[in-house]
Amino acid sequence: MQTSHLDLSDTTSATRIPPPLLVLGAIGVGALLDGLVGMRQPPAKLLRIIGHTTTIAGGSLIGSAFIAMVRSGNSPDPRTPVQQLNQNGVFQWSRNPIYLGMLLNQLGVGLARRSAVTIALLPVTMAILRWKVIEGEETYLASRFGDEYREYRDRVPRWFGIRSH
Repeated sequence: MQTSHLDLSDTTSATRIPPPLLVLGAIGVGALLDGLVGMRQPPAKLLRIIGHTTTIAGGSLIGSAFIAMVRSGNSPDPRTPVQQLNQNGVFQWSRNPIYLGMLLNQLGVGLARRSAVTIALLPVTMAILRWKVIEGEETYLASRFGDEYREYRDRVPRWFGIRSH
């Protein structure tokens, strides 16, 4: 969830799949399957532009989240304990801006490469992030910050504009 970091001494909150590797894996599988089934089309100029713009937006979102984390006294390294709940910067609008940025990166690469499989894998990537990463982080944050986290969770959507717990 990236609103803070996991304390790896709490094994119930530790994730086994590093989220960047999950997204890179989905992009790799998309490229491989596109090549195997012949689905990849030559990139169209407009799709390349939209794809690169989407990827840049994703990277900017990730960078903004890292800056907000450091400013709040937390490390972007998820293996370090959370010092305080991140509620400033981009974390005012999304509890998961880094994961959202990674998903935008996957979408951008899929668009730029005209990879239907990479784009089709987005809901799978999102589901794995939610069930294997975000839920553990949310459990950790609720136990670490109690009512402060629950109030934040109720106020700020997981993804931009999409209300859910």
